[in-house]
Amino acid sequence: MEWSNYILLGFLGGGLFFAVAAWAFRWAYKHGQLTDFDTGAKVIFDEEEPAGTAKDCFPPKRSKKGKGA
Repeated sequence: MEWSNYILLGFLGGGLFFAVAAWAFRWAYKHGQLTDFDTGAKVIFDEEEPAGTAKDCFPPKRSKKGKGA
């Protein structure tokens, strides 16, 4: 296969990627996914873990009780 075929395949692949990304962006806009980002960002929080307070982390924090032994 000649190098010009690889360039053509690259442009076709890039064009296909761009077309799919544009379609996904249009779909998200049409279905209201791009409005009111603040509310969507706070949906995962509740009374047990309010926004701004981390109760879990990765990797888990070690307790200081095990040190010095």
